[in-house]
Amino acid sequence: MSSNSLSGPLPIDIGKWKVLTRLDLSNNQFSGDIPTGVTDIKDLAHLSLSNNRIMWSIPESFDKLLSLEFLDLSRNNLSREIHKSLEKLRYLKYFNVSFNRLEEKFLKEDHLEITQPNHLRGMKPCVAQLDL
Repeated sequence: MSSNSLSGPLPIDIGKWKVLTRLDLSNNQFSGDIPTGVTDIKDLAHLSLSNNRIMWSIPESFDKLLSLEFLDLSRNNLSREIHKSLEKLRYLKYFNVSFNRLEEKFLKEDHLEITQPNHLRGMKPCVAQLDL
């Protein structure tokens, strides 16, 4: 469903799509918050919401997405702190939050520790404590 000029808020009942392993809604015009219902998709391994108008923050309940390997939220309007709950995502290898308005305290050392092999994007070089 990428690049389809879809707009408006993401559906609140998105969690009803429980059998999804890949959800790509990038390059649309979705706005508002990321609904917490997305965390009901337990087998979701790939989530791309890049290049939309999503605001505020990643729900703290994202720590329930234990199968998540790929998370691209780049080019949105995220502006709040990224929760430490993302540290529970043991399989997360790609995490892109570039081109957002994240608070400076997210970008400081020791805020988020992801130790498995990964391709982190969108962070300042000062995040030197990450074990890559």
